[in-house]
Amino acid sequence: MNLSYTVSTALKKEYTCRDVCSCGSNLQVENICKDTECPNHETQRLYCKTCRKQNKKHVHEIEEISDAFTEIDQKWSSLR
Repeated sequence: MNLSYTVSTALKKEYTCRDVCSCGSNLQVENICKDTECPNHETQRLYCKTCRKQNKKHVHEIEEISDAFTEIDQKWSSLR
């Protein structure tokens, strides 16, 4: 099994399947919650700017989804 393909594909699939935030704002998800201590980590791993700024559901370091994809691809490339 090609694990790098699996991880990258799984994240991209999660992103494209949930391109609208679960908060009901109808905004596209832009950020990923990687903080396992965040109370919303399990229920809202991907979230929009409204959840980040106005609702303050994720009051931790902000990471954009595109940056997470790039980081994972770079890590797997270095392992090859």
